[in-house]
Amino acid sequence: MAFHHKGSCRYLGTLHGSASLSVGAERERLGDVTFEIDGYSDGATRWANGQVEGDADVLDRACAAGSATLSSPDGVSVNVVFLSAMGGCVAAIDITGHFPL
Repeated sequence: MAFHHKGSCRYLGTLHGSASLSVGAERERLGDVTFEIDGYSDGATRWANGQVEGDADVLDRACAAGSATLSSPDGVSVNVVFLSAMGGCVAAIDITGHFPL
């Protein structure tokens, strides 16, 4: 996680909706989830993080895998790293790679 001085980052926006959650090189589909991800920039660096909500078993399996892909019905895919299960049906995530904002 990157820490930035107050006022040095710019909010890019929020990406939220429903998506299919998959893991592994073969993109094993675990189930459907909802997500909310906030994007930021400090000029040279962009980052994003947020949370995923879904069935507790689905999130537990994704947390165990570590990384996963969210694929929305409109074709947007985002690679994520699961940081922690925040209790039952919610998990914290960081975005790895491209963030479409």
